[in-house]
Amino acid sequence: MYIFELTPELTPDNRLDAMKGFPTQKENKYPPVVFEYNEDQFLDIAKTYIASTYTQHYVGNRDASQVKPIQVIDLLVSTGHAESFFLANAIKYLARYGKKDGKSKKDLLKTIHYVCLLLNLNHKEDHTNEKGL
Repeated sequence: MYIFELTPELTPDNRLDAMKGFPTQKENKYPPVVFEYNEDQFLDIAKTYIASTYTQHYVGNRDASQVKPIQVIDLLVSTGHAESFFLANAIKYLARYGKKDGKSKKDLLKTIHYVCLLLNLNHKEDHTNEKGL
């Protein structure tokens, strides 16, 4: 096990470029770790939850002319509103944990999902700035 490793299925667009800046097996300077608090298992659960959301998102109508339906997240990114939306939703789900539906694991998973979206957006911005685009 490694401290942090992105798997290819988490970076569908450009897997190699998306992994730059994150430790990989070859780059990891830390010895193998036994996760004392089950972080590896919780990240696996979060990954499964996030994968399940891809069939639930609100998307535009798909017809024969569309290659891929438009997701609201793509619209937010294209209009420059994504960062504040992701941050606000992460805060919302974390703040309501324990208040609505008890200590809902789903609220925590939604928080993790929005934090992942923030990480992805930040990574794309950093990568764009590095290339001078």
